[in-house]
Amino acid sequence: MAAMAAQATLEMEGHIIDSLLLAKILDEILADGADYEIVEVKIGRARADQSRAVLALTHPGGDDALDSLCTRLAVHGARRRTGAGG
Repeated sequence: MAAMAAQATLEMEGHIIDSLLLAKILDEILADGADYEIVEVKIGRARADQSRAVLALTHPGGDDALDSLCTRLAVHGARRRTGAGG
C-alpha cells in the first residue's frame, strides 16, 4: 500500500538569501522527491536586515519520509512549525 502524502510548514529566518540557505533548502526538498510552496517571504533590505520565509512542504513518501527530510533541513536552519498545519 502506498504511503499517504504528508505535509508540514517550515520557517526560516536570518540571512537566508545572501548565504544561499534558502536555495540549499529548496534544492534538498526537490532532490528528496518532495514539493513546496513559498507561503510567505520577507527579504531584508539592508545588510543587517534579516529575511524570513515560510514554506508549505508536501512529501509523497508519508510521515517518516517527511520527518527525515525536516531533520536534514534543520541543519540549514529550517524550523518545523508545531501545532495545526505543521
